[in-house]
Amino acid sequence: MKISTKSQYGLRAMVYLSIAKKISPSKSIAREENIPSDYLEKIMAKLEKAGYIGAKKGSQGGYFLVRKPKEIKVGDIVRTLEGEISLVKCLRKNEYFCSRQPICKVRKVWEKLKNSLNFTLNSITLDDVSKRYGKE
Repeated sequence: MKISTKSQYGLRAMVYLSIAKKISPSKSIAREENIPSDYLEKIMAKLEKAGYIGAKKGSQGGYFLVRKPKEIKVGDIVRTLEGEISLVKCLRKNEYFCSRQPICKVRKVWEKLKNSLNFTLNSITLDDVSKRYGKE
């Protein structure tokens, strides 16, 4: 399993906003976090549409968090940018059906891994990443 650069950059941008605690121009975020500017704009548009950030237009414009960092889970950010987190196709809801599903001996392993990953991502908030994980 691999987390895409979309999620990696999105989480870094969200941590940046959490620490900045102010309106931050996308060029500043891109420069400080070493994220391609055009790519960052696409990521931020998804995060804005999902209601995690807001955007202010104009010369003093930029992005800002609209929810408290304690209310935003890493899993929310990753799911917004990646879609459903599923390690194998047979666990994706309404998207794929495997004919072996009723007799599959390993499906429970994949379910357990998926649940564990989701639990972990949902147990870490943006506040945790901004305050605790950056100091290790």
